[in-house]
Amino acid sequence: MLVFVTGVAGSGKSTLCAHLGSQGANAHDADEGISRHVRLSDGEPAAAPPRREQTPEWAAAHEYRFDLDRVRELARGDKDRTTFLLGAAYGDDDVIEIADRSFYLDLGEDQLLARLAARGPGGYGSEPHEVESILAWHAAAAERYEALGAIRLDATLPPRELAARLLAATGA
Repeated sequence: MLVFVTGVAGSGKSTLCAHLGSQGANAHDADEGISRHVRLSDGEPAAAPPRREQTPEWAAAHEYRFDLDRVRELARGDKDRTTFLLGAAYGDDDVIEIADRSFYLDLGEDQLLARLAARGPGGYGSEPHEVESILAWHAAAAERYEALGAIRLDATLPPRELAARLLAATGA
């Protein structure tokens, strides 16, 4: 069974993925070879420049997209074991369609801003144009993910409790 967990940048996907993995779950972070930058002009993969060179102009010409072939590989994987895919990128509606169960990590704007600030310089969400983009995404995320059939998880819970709730909800 493939379980997809998504949420805006700063919602805790990578932390939850690491926690699930430390408990022996088959957990995959989409930022580790399952998503990639592509050029909007032709859809071809594009190497991301260093963070400081990812200007608003660069961002406008590229998008971070799920590699749906890799997602399908995960979905076809071990049918006797639950596989967790955690991440956010363009094409998440297709991933929700492929996955057997989907969840989204939800948190308030104040908590989100605090988490982004805690990442410090160089982390995604440290530049003003990134924060603006993340807040716009956050404003529509809950309604969008619920419309796609994803189940809300409270991202303000401690990682251990959040992992326990996710494992219980999926029977993993």
